[in-house]
Amino acid sequence: MLNGLRHGKGKYINQKEGVEYEGQWEAGMRHGYGELRYKNGSIYQGHWERGMKWGEGKMTYASGNFYEGNWSNNKRNGQGVMHWLTSNEKYTGNWEDNFQSGFGTHIWLDSNSDNKLLRNRYVGYWSKGLRHGKGTFYYSNGSKYEGDWSENFKHGTGVFTFEDGTEYAGPFEKDRMIDRKIQMPVIGSPKKMKDAQPESPKTRVSNLAKKEVEQNPFKKLIDISDLIDFETAPAEVEKECQNILLRHNSELKNWYRVYAKKIEATKSEESFSMTLRQVWRFLRDSQVMCAEATLAQFDRIYQQGKKNTFTLLGTGEASKFDYLYKNDGTKGAEKKVGASADDSDFSEEDESVMDLQTQLGIEPEDIHSSTK
Repeated sequence: MLNGLRHGKGKYINQKEGVEYEGQWEAGMRHGYGELRYKNGSIYQGHWERGMKWGEGKMTYASGNFYEGNWSNNKRNGQGVMHWLTSNEKYTGNWEDNFQSGFGTHIWLDSNSDNKLLRNRYVGYWSKGLRHGKGTFYYSNGSKYEGDWSENFKHGTGVFTFEDGTEYAGPFEKDRMIDRKIQMPVIGSPKKMKDAQPESPKTRVSNLAKKEVEQNPFKKLIDISDLIDFETAPAEVEKECQNILLRHNSELKNWYRVYAKKIEATKSEESFSMTLRQVWRFLRDSQVMCAEATLAQFDRIYQQGKKNTFTLLGTGEASKFDYLYKNDGTKGAEKKVGASADDSDFSEEDESVMDLQTQLGIEPEDIHSSTK
C-alpha cells in the first residue's frame, strides 16, 4: 500500500463480481504485469497500464479461443494472433480496436482429404474484420484469387486461377466474374435437335451416366498437358499416364499418405502436400529412378509445368506483398509451389540435403527448395 492505495505486487479478489487479480499495482490501478480471472472462466495474462490491458498479453476466453499479442485501451491493437478453436481458424496480423485491420493472414484449419492441396487461406488487407483492399485467397483445391476485395467480396479487378491452371483476369462484382465467357459445346444442328424424339427416363439416365464417364473428374485432377508439349504424340502419352495412375490409384494414395504424414504434422498450416525432398524419397524407395530416368531429369521436366508455380506469401511478408501488387497490378511474382520461409529449417529423420545428394547422385544445382 502507498498513501492508502494498492501499490506494488498483490492479490485482489472481488467475490461480488467474481473476479480475481494477482500482479502489479500502481496508485490503486493495475499497472505492470498481472493475471486477471473473470467469473465466466476467461483469463488475461499480460501487461497493464493505468488499469487497462496494454502491451503484450494473452487472453483465453471461456470458449477456449485465445488471443496472443498487443493490447492498448483494453482492446486488441497492433500485431497479434487469434486462435478460434471452436471453428478451427487462425488469424495472424494487425488488429485495430478488436477487429482484424491492416495486413494479415487468416487460415481455416480444416482437416485433410484426398482432394485438398492446401488449407483455405487469405493473405492481404483487412478493414473492421472484413477482407478489404488488395489480397490473395488460396483455396483448398489449388485455385486462387488475387486482386481487389471490398467487405469480404471479390470486388474490383482481379485474377482467378482455376485448379486446372486456366485463368480469368478482369472485373469482379460481389464475387461475380463480370466478363467471363463460358463456351458451350455444340451438340447438333437446330434441325436435328428439332426433329429429335423426346428421351425416355431410361435413355435419359443412360445418357447422364455416359456423360459422367466422359467428363471424368479424375482426368482433370491429373491433367499433365503442360508437361508433355514436347512429346511427339502428347495425347497418347497423356492417355497412357492416366491409365497407369488409375490402375495403381489405391496403392499410390496409400504410399502418398505415408510420405506426406510428417509434412502435415510439420507444416500443417501450409498444405497437405509433400516437399521436393519427400518426393525424392518416394521416387527412390519406389525404384522409379534409374540410369535412364534420373532425378535431375525429373526436376527439369517438372519445372516446365506452368501450373506448378504460384505466389505464396506469409504474414511476415507485407512489404513484399505491397511491392508485388505495386509493380504487377493484381499479379505477384511466382514462387515454387510449397516453398515457404521455413523450408530451410525443415529436417526429417537423419537425412540432410547432402545425404540425399550422395544417395541419389544429384548435383547441387538440381536441388530446388520444395514442391507439391
